[in-house]
Amino acid sequence: MDPVTAGVGIVLGLAPMFSVCLEYFQYFKSAQSLSVDLELLVLKLDIEHERMIAWGEANGILKTVDEGRNPGLDLPSTNDLITRGLSSIQSLFKNSKKLQEYYGLQLMDGNYLEATKTKFLSTSGLKSFRKSYSRFSKAIDSQNKPSVLSKTRWAIYDKAKFTVLLFDIKGLVDGLYQILPVPNKVRDKIVFKAIKSLVPDFKRLRLVETASEDEYSTWSEAASLMAAASEAGTIEGRSVGQWVEELGDSQDTESKATSDRRNYTSKGNIHRFELSFHFSDI
Repeated sequence: MDPVTAGVGIVLGLAPMFSVCLEYFQYFKSAQSLSVDLELLVLKLDIEHERMIAWGEANGILKTVDEGRNPGLDLPSTNDLITRGLSSIQSLFKNSKKLQEYYGLQLMDGNYLEATKTKFLSTSGLKSFRKSYSRFSKAIDSQNKPSVLSKTRWAIYDKAKFTVLLFDIKGLVDGLYQILPVPNKVRDKIVFKAIKSLVPDFKRLRLVETASEDEYSTWSEAASLMAAASEAGTIEGRSVGQWVEELGDSQDTESKATSDRRNYTSKGNIHRFELSFHFSDI
C-alpha cells in the first residue's frame, strides 16, 4: 500500500464517525422563533458542539501523523475508547423516542428555516471541517452518514428536560477530552477564532457571553470584550484580532481575559474607546 493510501486509511479510521456526530448537533439549530431563554439553551448545546470540533482539530483527526495527527488516536486501546465515546454520542442523537420523552424535544414540521441562516459559534469550525473532510468523501460508505435523520429537525418544548440533554452531552464530550486531553491554551485558541468569527454581531456575542459564563468563563470574557469592541468600535487602539492573539499567547488565559475585561469596561463609559477599530483587520 502506498503512503498516501495508507494515510487516508488512517484518517478514515475515526473521521467518519466523528463527522456524523458533528452533523447530529445541527438538527437542533433550525432558526425558530425562540425566546431568549430557549435561544440560550441552543447556544449552550452549540458550545459543546464547538468543544468537540476543537478536540478534533487539536488532535488532528483529519490529518496523518506527518501532518500533525496525535498518534494516540491510532493506539488500539485509545482508539477503542474514542470509538465507544463517539458511538455513545451517536446513540443519544439517534434515539428519537428518548429525545422526545426524556429530553423534552419534539419534531418540527417542514415550515422551518435552515440552521445555516443563523450563525453559531461552531459555524466556522464546522465549515472548515467539512471542507477538509470532503477530500475523503468518496471513500466513505453511505451507511456512515446520518441518513436516518437527514431531514429531521428538533424543537425544544420542555426546558428542564433539555437541560438534562445538555448535561449528558457535556459528559460525553468531556469523555473525549479525558481519553485524549487537550491543553486549555490550545483549545481556547481554537475557540477564540470561532468567537471572533461572530464579530461584528454584538447581539450574538452577548448571547454567547451569557451562554458560556457558567462553564467556560474564559470564553465568556472573550465574547464580552469582542461584543464591547463591536458596539464601541475599538479596544483602545487594539483590534479584536490582536487581543485574541495576545490572550492565546498568555500563560493564564482566564486571568488575562478577566483583567482585560475589567481594564476596558471599568471606566464606566464604553464609548471612551477610540473609534479606530476596523473589522477588515480581524
